[in-house]
Amino acid sequence: MKYHLSSAKDIGQLVKAVRKQSNIRQDDLAGLVGVSRQFATDLEKGKPTLQLEKVLLVLAELGIRLEVEVPEPVLEKLADIQAAQATKAENAIKQTDTTETAKAQP
Repeated sequence: MKYHLSSAKDIGQLVKAVRKQSNIRQDDLAGLVGVSRQFATDLEKGKPTLQLEKVLLVLAELGIRLEVEVPEPVLEKLADIQAAQATKAENAIKQTDTTETAKAQP
């Protein structure tokens, strides 16, 4: 089922509902994800300044999948950006390999 999120408070309420429905205590959830209990509490209260990566970890642990709707041109631009980043990463790996090979040769 889809649920519209428009604020940190909405995310917090959803996390709390799923956690309670799953009979998971806050401290147990925090331990499973590797965040503090205070982080889990702040998340459920809708604190807007939490670290996004940790929020995503909690959502994933609870089986909550996050999707966004974007216009088609944005998806095309995103594909370009991802391809450029992949190329940059490949070039960095090649550069590291070349440097290590040069160092290994007498």
